Amino acid sequence: RFPALPLLALNSIIPSAPAAAIIAATFAHTVGSFVLSPAIDRNIIYDASLSVGELNRVNSAVVNGGGKGINVSRMLKKLGTDSLIYGFNGGRSGKMLTDILSEEGLECGFTPTKAETRMNIKITDADGRETEINEKGGPVTDEELSSLFEALKKSNADGDMIWYEYDQ
Repeated sequence: RFPALPLLALNSIIPSAPAAAIIAATFAHTVGSFVLSPAIDRNIIYDASLSVGELNRVNSAVVNGGGKGINVSRMLKKLGTDSLIYGFNGGRSGKMLTDILSEEGLECGFTPTKAETRMNIKITDADGRETEINEKGGPVTDEELSSLFEALKKSNADGDMIWYEYDQ
């Protein structure tokens, strides 16, 4: 059971992250975004039709932090509202994710985990078709989960909001 925290799961009311961010920015001074399984997204742009089983040369690639809660924090930053990203983060890819988000000016409150942070690949070809290859998030120990709950309890003591979204 989730600890007794004043949480607001905006995704059950408003499905769009930008709309949720606007509402959150209106009602809170600081918003925490809770991302259970953040990722590094590598977006690859290919200037021809993708040929499965053959060599495909990439035109460009962009690497970003991924996850709906992270997108909410990006939107909040654009709206001038402080946010703090919570979730699990581990391994080399976890360090890379924290570095990417810090470069964007986003504050991270990740709980370290033994599991490697997942990496996703998005391929967009010349026909506009997007193919996604998403890794599964790693397991989380009971101790790691308890550490995250403690961080959430401490951060939420002044009644700020937490955005929670879970993709199945």
